[in-house]
Amino acid sequence: MSPIGTRSTRKPEDFFEDGLVDRLIGSHGEVVDVHRWCRWVIDFSRRKHVANPDGLLVSKVTEEAARARRGAPTTAAGQAAEMERYGAFQVEVYRLVATSHLGPSAIADYLEESRKNGLPLINTRTIDRLRSMGDSWPEVS
Repeated sequence: MSPIGTRSTRKPEDFFEDGLVDRLIGSHGEVVDVHRWCRWVIDFSRRKHVANPDGLLVSKVTEEAARARRGAPTTAAGQAAEMERYGAFQVEVYRLVATSHLGPSAIADYLEESRKNGLPLINTRTIDRLRSMGDSWPEVS
């Protein structure tokens, strides 16, 4: 039997390096379901060759923790809802630009206010770039 096959037949707590799961729970357990990722890595390792299951577990847990800490949803349903919410917001921005003839700095102000009021993933570089353009749009040649 291969090392992966041998590892995958053991109990989940025996699958990973000693203490790894406890350390991940200690550092990310408040925002991530570490045991769910353990089950996912074990299942994935049964289907595909995984050279470093410990590293895969650490990567998945820390990626989800980073998303959760910056306010991004961590489930597929949550991500889809968030994409829908941001899509509706972008349509509203385009409508404002088209109907209100807003200049770059006014749009930057609107984006900044929206960022502070529930849309934290709005790109701050876009806001800075718009603000640097001033009150009117440059001429298009």
